[in-house]
Amino acid sequence: MTFRVADIRPLRLACVLVLIALAAWHLRLSLLLQSEYSDRKVADPEVAYQRNPRMLTWHGKQLHLVEADTAGAERLYRQALAVNPVFIPAWLGLAELKNDTGDRAAADRLLDRADQLTAEVNRYRWDKVLVAHQMGRRDILERDLAWLAAEATGKTRDDALRLAFSLWPEPAELMRVMGADNLASLFHYAVRSRRVDEAAILWAGLGETAAAQDRKQVADFVELLLRQDRVEQAGAVWRQVFGPEPLLHDGSFADKPLNTAFGWRLGKVQGSSWRVAKGEGDEPARALRLQFNHLENIDFRHVSQIVPLTGGRAYRLTGQWKSLSLTTDQRPYLEVLGYKCTTEPARTEMIEPSQPWRTFSLDFTVPPDCHAMTVQVRRKASLQIDNQLGGELWLADLGLAPTTIAIGPLEEVDQ
Repeated sequence: MTFRVADIRPLRLACVLVLIALAAWHLRLSLLLQSEYSDRKVADPEVAYQRNPRMLTWHGKQLHLVEADTAGAERLYRQALAVNPVFIPAWLGLAELKNDTGDRAAADRLLDRADQLTAEVNRYRWDKVLVAHQMGRRDILERDLAWLAAEATGKTRDDALRLAFSLWPEPAELMRVMGADNLASLFHYAVRSRRVDEAAILWAGLGETAAAQDRKQVADFVELLLRQDRVEQAGAVWRQVFGPEPLLHDGSFADKPLNTAFGWRLGKVQGSSWRVAKGEGDEPARALRLQFNHLENIDFRHVSQIVPLTGGRAYRLTGQWKSLSLTTDQRPYLEVLGYKCTTEPARTEMIEPSQPWRTFSLDFTVPPDCHAMTVQVRRKASLQIDNQLGGELWLADLGLAPTTIAIGPLEEVDQ
């Protein structure tokens, strides 16, 4: 049996009509929903939304907070509760209204009722906290803010933590109220919000669990301490989580640069680029490869690491390097200088324009008042006419170790 095109035309027309009808119905529904939240005045919301507790509560809040019509607002709240006796926003709105009109006893009863109805419901905890905050109900605030800090996510969690910090500015009281299970959340929020004093106290409160914290969060905390010139404290926190050894972090370039704290900081500068290259044969397994495009007279200091060290001691920087076709009279070298302390920089010689892999070492001392030194790749801008840097430089197997050997000249031998 075969069908002709003419036979299916009525079916196609019927389908089109059904789709048009569905589209019209969806359009009408969307317009109706939009009108509920539009600025268009509703002459009598008690009639227009008499069976809709959500809209009755919304208009009640408008009357209360915008038009200061507390009597009208109360009628709408009570009508919403008549329709749905467990509609929590109406209970909270009514409690807020009674508190604003000075009837504190009624406000407490209404808030307690909302609290009872939500004993097993978490949806309205933040709304309830806001009303409890207005009313000074610390019993509800302490319990529900602790829950929100532990269980909520996103903006609600951050809002709860922000309120907790404002209510209990003393870290000891904050930790007591929010509980030991929330210490990590409080610490992370303190770091994100740049509350360095609170973060330091909360970190100490974490005790033995501090070392198990997320390393990125800890690195952010260390960076915050460095920016506040708390270098010695930053070093102690870093060693507690990342370990005391090696002194130079990731000298083999095995990990992605941290670009913060005591990790490698690899900046971008016009005229150069970098990547981590894998070695072959007898070459180092990994090396940082710097390429210069012969287009810029670069004042280069864009590969560096701050290293926490002990003042008054001598150290040796070691590693391997290789170069190819480096140009101009000013070529890269390695430099060690004090971080936020005064000291004479220690420098290697400039690397040769082209050389195979060679080892190098650089001895230096840390002044007694220094708690960290900066290790960096350096190239000074050239004053010659032909001053644009080109060529390539590889660095590998960098390390730092304390030494009692007297400071001497650069040692460099063929690999």
